[in-house]
Amino acid sequence: MDSFEKDIQERVEQQFDLLNEDSTDHKLYKMVFDVLNEKSSKEPSYSFSFNIIRSIKTRENYKTDFKWNLLLLLALALLIAVLYVAAFIYHNDKAESVLLFIQKFWVQLLFILFLYFLVQFVDKKIVIEKMMR
Repeated sequence: MDSFEKDIQERVEQQFDLLNEDSTDHKLYKMVFDVLNEKSSKEPSYSFSFNIIRSIKTRENYKTDFKWNLLLLLALALLIAVLYVAAFIYHNDKAESVLLFIQKFWVQLLFILFLYFLVQFVDKKIVIEKMMR
């Protein structure tokens, strides 16, 4: 134990000594201190450490996937902006046809994008719930 832990231990013991020895609090604190002072003969199982590592990696993967999903949205917005600029400046027929397609089916395209992100979200929720069991 370092000096900080010793200082805390001494303060707790001083407060403990102030309790009436016949009180139930005193008996409960004594039981807790006795149990906490014993060294555990058991070590955590190997599956416990693997579950902790898997949990951390899953959360990191979730954050990475979230960043890639945001990057996908930005890339789509940039693509539409480039097509719009190409159609406006250069009067490119292909870019204009793509923009007309987007204008005609923008609700369906947004719905497909929404479904993609919904599936990603639900999938991650299921994985995290299974992991926590």
